[in-house]
Amino acid sequence: GVILHPLGAETEDGDSESDSVDGGASSSDGGVGFLQVPELELGGHDDVTIRILDSADNTTFAELIAFTAVDDAPLAERVSVPGTVERYLATDWEFGGTGSDPSVRFMVGFARF
Repeated sequence: GVILHPLGAETEDGDSESDSVDGGASSSDGGVGFLQVPELELGGHDDVTIRILDSADNTTFAELIAFTAVDDAPLAERVSVPGTVERYLATDWEFGGTGSDPSVRFMVGFARF
């Protein structure tokens, strides 16, 4: 497997598309994504949604896995997906609702079957 977002804090919506992981080629047997959230401060926001994205061309990314929206920590989740996983993988994260000074510390990994 690969680490798509090393354990670290994010304080605003973002993505790792510019730091995508190149799997060398697409694969057809699916895979499994892992999310670990040891710390979360929502600062009035409702939750944070963290996703794994894939792309055939490292330009246009689409949702591969949407983890359960996180509103409390600690949390760990494992999600399997069948079928094609495109060559490039990345993550994105988005705080829901409104608030100020949110922070989520998380790690995302993915392994192809």
